[in-house]
Amino acid sequence: FPSHDSITNAGLYSDLHPDFDSVFTELKRIGAEQIPAPRKDLRGDEVYLLFFEIIGVGDAKLEHHRRYIDIHYVVEGVDQIGIRATHSCEQLVSSKLDKDDYALYADKADFLLPVRAGFFAVFFPDDAHAPLMGTTMVKKVVAKIRCQ
Repeated sequence: FPSHDSITNAGLYSDLHPDFDSVFTELKRIGAEQIPAPRKDLRGDEVYLLFFEIIGVGDAKLEHHRRYIDIHYVVEGVDQIGIRATHSCEQLVSSKLDKDDYALYADKADFLLPVRAGFFAVFFPDDAHAPLMGTTMVKKVVAKIRCQ
């Protein structure tokens, strides 16, 4: 199960990866009125932030990554994120793991995790996730942290 918590508790997660401290420091600085577009490099392709101001799609595909950890931080709104263990996904739709580090699945999520403003969820490669499963406007940041 992915970690999910308030950004005020981010310090509790610093031991999970050497780059988590710098990422959480950056995330804490971002307010709803400060969503830049579309990417901010913290350490090139090793650690970077992607910014989204988007309406949820309602029926997103599950995705997983091999090389990156994702931290989804919601700045405004609520992101409904579908979750399922990657190893239990059986309906592969598309795999671009070698080139773009993602694979998509048609499997249904086991459950939805509502991530509201001021909260984050951490997804490791074993966590298939489908962000933007809701249908409302969400402002969010996805931190990409290279894990291998």
